[in-house]
Amino acid sequence: MKAEIIAVGDPAKNQSFFDIARQITSRELSIHGAVTSDYTQTPASGEQLYTVLSEATRRSDIIVTLAAAEVQAVQAATSVVCSGLELPVKIRRDCIGFLTDYAAHTGHLLTQDERSVFAAAPEGAVSFGAPDGLVQGYAVRARRQMLLILPAVPSQLSRIFHDPAFTALFSVPMQPSAASAETVSRSIILKAAQLSETSVQELLSQSAFPAGIRIDCSQEKGDWRIRLT
Repeated sequence: MKAEIIAVGDPAKNQSFFDIARQITSRELSIHGAVTSDYTQTPASGEQLYTVLSEATRRSDIIVTLAAAEVQAVQAATSVVCSGLELPVKIRRDCIGFLTDYAAHTGHLLTQDERSVFAAAPEGAVSFGAPDGLVQGYAVRARRQMLLILPAVPSQLSRIFHDPAFTALFSVPMQPSAASAETVSRSIILKAAQLSETSVQELLSQSAFPAGIRIDCSQEKGDWRIRLT
């Protein structure tokens, strides 16, 4: 299996955390038979993370996003995963409790909205609630790929890797693909004002897609959304 790591957040504040968390993650994934071959850092921007994550899904079977303990970083990660997989956002009540206790014990002031951001996850995700930090990790299996959002804080990361819920993710064998290009549902946007549905279909018919790929297209606010599943 091929794995990839993406670090999201402000490198000026988190570079040392990113470096150590990357090493820990690569080592732990290797225990489960995954080889980490790519690593990318990106700021807490949903648009930039979407681009990076989309590219990662074309070449890797496991994508781990290490999120800094920043509202913007976690919000970008969850937003991109939920929109990319077309899953609704769920607020994990147990994580709200963890965050409330953490704030009380550490004096870290959190607004209700900030707690909701840290506690959010895609519906159906495997949750790694963190009583000792802000980033509440989770994992989503999408067909033959696995997406994980984990804290970039090494001590919290190590605890998750020893969580039975994390180990259980690998109890069901994954089926890696040669290119990892056709493993998850994806959408692309055609920013062209003069495309009709007929011309979109003509463009798609000229492209080579693997057998069995389903193509749906719809128009949204002037853009054509092409969904490959």
